[in-house]
Amino acid sequence: CALPIFIGFSQGGLLARAFAETSEKQRVKTLLTFGTPHMGVYYYSDEEIYSPFHQSRLSYSNYWKDPYIFPLYLKNSTFLPIINGEIESGLNLDDKVDDFVMVWSPKDEVIRPIESGKYEFYDINTESVVPFLDSNMFKNDYIGIRKMFGENRIHFVETDCAHKEYKSVNCLERHKEAILKYLM
Repeated sequence: CALPIFIGFSQGGLLARAFAETSEKQRVKTLLTFGTPHMGVYYYSDEEIYSPFHQSRLSYSNYWKDPYIFPLYLKNSTFLPIINGEIESGLNLDDKVDDFVMVWSPKDEVIRPIESGKYEFYDINTESVVPFLDSNMFKNDYIGIRKMFGENRIHFVETDCAHKEYKSVNCLERHKEAILKYLM
């Protein structure tokens, strides 16, 4: 039986990755995400976003990552630090996914920082983006990300699409060669 391919757009990419990481039986050939805030989103500081009320009722609060109150994020966020391995979860993407493809765009008007779509985020207490290879996620091999990268199983595809264009025929047509090679 052929392995499935998971495709997720925006928040759906996080959900697809979470399913792949937590599934006990299902291995995935390719996890393909478009404009997904893998490392979270951040626009402004708001401690209330980590309250039990917000964590249980507002989906975006589960991937809100405030670099200025990072300890509170680690303590109270109920989703992102778990699937990213920032707190001990025992989850490992390496064991579950053959290839992880992140399609992102420097023209994304929704995800902040836009680099979150390629597994990068702000450094703690700043809004300075830490490059993927310099991140703690990579250096400490959270969820097997460094191992996968070393085995050429992590792929980044840069597009020129706005966030709302990822599902459009026009965007996909312009970048089909770069994307389709990971689906064959």
